[in-house]
Amino acid sequence: MKYRFLCLCFVSTLVNPYLAQAREFESAIYAMDLRELVSIKSVQTASLTTKSQKLVPASVTTINQKQIETSGARNLYELLDMRVPGLQIWRHHWEAKHLGVRGIISDREDKYLILVNGRILNEKTHAGAVSERDLPFLGDIEQIEVVRGPGSIVYGPGAVAMVIAIKTKDASDNQKVSASLKMGAGDEYVGADINLPFSYGNHLQGYLFAGVSSHQGADSESAQFFPSLSTEEYTTHIPSVAGEFNHLA
Repeated sequence: MKYRFLCLCFVSTLVNPYLAQAREFESAIYAMDLRELVSIKSVQTASLTTKSQKLVPASVTTINQKQIETSGARNLYELLDMRVPGLQIWRHHWEAKHLGVRGIISDREDKYLILVNGRILNEKTHAGAVSERDLPFLGDIEQIEVVRGPGSIVYGPGAVAMVIAIKTKDASDNQKVSASLKMGAGDEYVGADINLPFSYGNHLQGYLFAGVSSHQGADSESAQFFPSLSTEEYTTHIPSVAGEFNHLA
């Protein structure tokens, strides 16, 4: 118990600077008037050209680097669940979790596209939108744009429900060498990662991101799981609820 308390104190010390930066960023946004807000331009996933947020012909959620750092999300699933309106996460029995938006979801993961630096990661057989969705590392992501709605007119087949465009950091972003350590309690989650930009002369630049984590999770006795059991099988495996089933019948 003492170990967990010290870990939480250490994590709180690391998070406080990021929270201060987030408050400064939000204060700067709220201080802008309407003319300044609509004049902000960025390359939009829903458009082929640079437009202001006001003129983008789609519902787009943008998640920047500061929001990622201060979210506390442990993976891409949690980050999108926090930030994207109307997004659903469907837990599958034996496969990866499934993402959907506005009620459109499929166990083939073929109703939306995932892009990393403009490259589509969807494969065309079973798994669909394949990516590092469940890995607990978000430190190499610069920005995420989520188009909530069809995007096939720009990206072709597959962008039926949404488009998730991920932009990673690179050597041209003036990144500094940094490292982070995450520790938790309960499920005994521990993770560490490092950002390492480097350059050689004036013509060669590179960026390296690496991480390692350990997440044991709950044991089988604490989190029992009985998938797809009939009434008879439930009453056999869980006798304590047999009477409740008989009462309902």
